[in-house]
Amino acid sequence: MLETLGAQLERNERNVRTVHGLERDAVRRAVEVGISDKVLDGFDKLHKKEKGMQENQDARKARSMQNTTRKSWSQEEKRIEEDS
Repeated sequence: MLETLGAQLERNERNVRTVHGLERDAVRRAVEVGISDKVLDGFDKLHKKEKGMQENQDARKARSMQNTTRKSWSQEEKRIEEDS
């Protein structure tokens, strides 16, 4: 009977260690997931910011080209007036 009781205690202790190990793994994974989410959110925000900056740069280039075209037309009009 003592051997049976000792075996049962060992089995219970193993089960407790297993459960505690599972709890530690769950906490560790939750922390890893939380960190991963933060990193991925940071990349997402960086990508959106970079995309916005690129769109702003494209818009500035387009305005610059429009201004250049207007100046060219103005210069051409002046030349035509001078020639007339």
